[in-house]
Amino acid sequence: MPSAWPPTTRSRLSPARLPARLLGPHRGRAEDDARSLLREAVGAPADLEVVGDELHVRLDPLSAPRHTAAVAGICADLTATETVYPGTKLTLVHSVKDGR
Repeated sequence: MPSAWPPTTRSRLSPARLPARLLGPHRGRAEDDARSLLREAVGAPADLEVVGDELHVRLDPLSAPRHTAAVAGICADLTATETVYPGTKLTLVHSVKDGR
């Protein structure tokens, strides 16, 4: 199944391009573990929804609650950058769905 993350987001989260230290404030584990977590996040299904002038990217919860919490922190950091999706005027808003 192809990833539902927009290409711009995938390139920002790509384990090969993104330093593992991005997880530092969200997860204090070894670099290899960080890469594994990011691979899981990039491959996870997500919903895309345009709301006003925002493109919401809502990632499904990951395999473990601690992984979900770490990725939720990364989503908050990415949202704080107020990145505009290329070719549009839509600001990307990243989040993780409630796992209930």
